[in-house]
Amino acid sequence: MRKSSFAIITAFLLVLTLVFCMIPVVSAADKVEDGVIYEGTTLVSADKNLEGVYIVKDGTTKIADNAFKDCKRLTRVILSEECVSLGSNAFAGCDSLEILRAYDALTDIGENAFANCESLDYFKHPQSLDSIYNNAFDDVSKDITLDKKVNIKDATYIQKKIANII
Repeated sequence: MRKSSFAIITAFLLVLTLVFCMIPVVSAADKVEDGVIYEGTTLVSADKNLEGVYIVKDGTTKIADNAFKDCKRLTRVILSEECVSLGSNAFAGCDSLEILRAYDALTDIGENAFANCESLDYFKHPQSLDSIYNNAFDDVSKDITLDKKVNIKDATYIQKKIANII
């Protein structure tokens, strides 16, 4: 009887441990607002059910890799005035994203940042934009106009997506 009680308790603790390991942990340093997790000045991730317009909170300097990835009902994002970079796949798969409003602080757009954002209709880059990485606008239906000074890291991007370089 003692061995079976021990086995039951051990099995229970094992299951409990597995369950808790699968639950994402939000640290005390993180802040969750409207289904979006911020860690310091970085927007880390967004709930995939986020929809409509989302305004990034003031003071946010970076949108992390995969932060809004596959937020299929998100239609418009307004970055904070302090946002400097968009990570790899930051908005990839956001099928309904039509408008992204960026301000003068933005300098870098990561790999595949807007990949498969088929509805992206408006993105006017700020003069501060310095680098666009591989396939940043892959499968975006509209062409993009860029300033000559932007450092494009992928030659295939130039052939596929740049409407004008002014």
